[in-house]
Amino acid sequence: MTKCYTKQPLNLDDQLELLASRGLDIGNRNDAREKLSAINYYRLSGYWHSFRARNSDGMVTDAFRTGNNLTNIITLYEFDRHLRLMVMDALERVEIAVRTQITPPPIATHSSWRKSMGLPEQWKDHPLWHVEKNLGGLRPPNPLWGM
Repeated sequence: MTKCYTKQPLNLDDQLELLASRGLDIGNRNDAREKLSAINYYRLSGYWHSFRARNSDGMVTDAFRTGNNLTNIITLYEFDRHLRLMVMDALERVEIAVRTQITPPPIATHSSWRKSMGLPEQWKDHPLWHVEKNLGGLRPPNPLWGM
């Protein structure tokens, strides 16, 4: 049995009106419209969940608690965005540091150096190749290094 979605989409002005009717102070309508068009109503909806009122049973309602405004919600969204960017930047640095430690430098794959150190002729015979392969192929074979 297929359910039919009957809700009609709302344009930006209708979305702002809906938020205002639920008790959210939207402030300057033009600024709010600009922010909503840049970020998206549904993306912001996850951030305004904690600003919503609760009924006597403790269930979240569609209404907003008194004193909340769209600016606070957008500030929370922007904080989360910046935090996410900083975390991803730190993770990238850790990833590069780990990859640097587990992968041999290009000289290690050079044939005469490999032979003098008793290393396998082919990179795929090296145990680290299997580590990289299992981690999703962090470094593809490079024909210039004879791998």
